[in-house]
Parts: sequence; C-alpha cells; structure tokens
Amino acid sequence: MCGIIGFMNKSGAVTSIGSTMLGMLDALGRRGPDSAGIAVFSPQNGNRIRLRVKLGDADAPSERTDAVKTQVGTVATIEDATVTGAYLRLEVSYDGNPEALQHAIEGVHSEIEVVSMGRSLEIVKQVGSPANLDTTYGLKDFIGTHAIGHTRLSTESRVDLSHSQPFWAHG
Repeated sequence: MCGIIGFMNKSGAVTSIGSTMLGMLDALGRRGPDSAGIAVFSPQNGNRIRLRVKLGDADAPSERTDAVKTQVGTVATIEDATVTGAYLRLEVSYDGNPEALQHAIEGVHSEIEVVSMGRSLEIVKQVGSPANLDTTYGLKDFIGTHAIGHTRLSTESRVDLSHSQPFWAHG
C-alpha cells in the first residue's frame, strides 16, 4: 500500500521543507518501498519555468541532453541546465503554450518525458527509498512553502520512474 504525506507552512513563509518531508517519507518507507517522490512549491525565480526531464529508462547518453537543450533553445531561453541522476533540470524563460514546450521536448526521443513543469512547482521522484532521493538530489536542501510526498508499492504497473508519483497535470 502506498503512503502519502503533506506539509504546509500556514504562515506562507519559505522554510527548509526538504528535511521535514524526508523525515515523513522515511516514516512511510514500509508502506511503499518501490519508489518515492516529492512535489515542492517554492518561490518563483522571476518569470522562469522549472522543468525536470527524464532522459531515458537507462543511463541516457549525453547526446540526449544536448538534443533536448538544442530543441528547447529553439523556443525558449535556457537560463540554467544541470543533469542529476535521471533528470535534466532546466530553468527557462518562456511565454508560450506549456503544452507546446512539453511536446517539443518529448518529441526528441521516445524515452524522454517531462516529469515536472512549473514556475513554483518542482517534482523529484525515483525508484527506491526516500533516502535515495536525498542522496541523489539533496532533498534536505529543498525550500518551499508547501509540499506533498509519496511512497509507492506497485500493485498493477511497472516499478519505474514514469510510474512513480507524484504526477503533474500535463500542459
């Protein structure tokens, strides 16, 4: 059975939410040992959009990263780009249709998937324990006003990044 947790700072102040969420996710670890994820709402960085892009189901070649960045560069201004774990994280200046940006990115390769897109929202998830999230992505350092987290015990679908939760409303 899965586990779901959430935290909201009622004052609206930005806080070190990652440590709080990690503690709660660890407590749920036995309810969903297959994967763990978090959706954090943090302060906007100007008018930038934050994206987390899954590069592939296995170790994706650097050519995919370059291809996504090239594709995004044709429709948006890339302000920051880093690869950590299974993700390419982008911050872009973009005023167009979010669905068009998603389709442009996912059109690069069949294994590429936009996992998260938003001005305040950022989702990080992976197969494995909540501790793995912190080890790979530095979950303890995340700041924000509120967040939800999920641990997953697969009962009907594959155990992979695409089926891990939380999900975002595409486009």
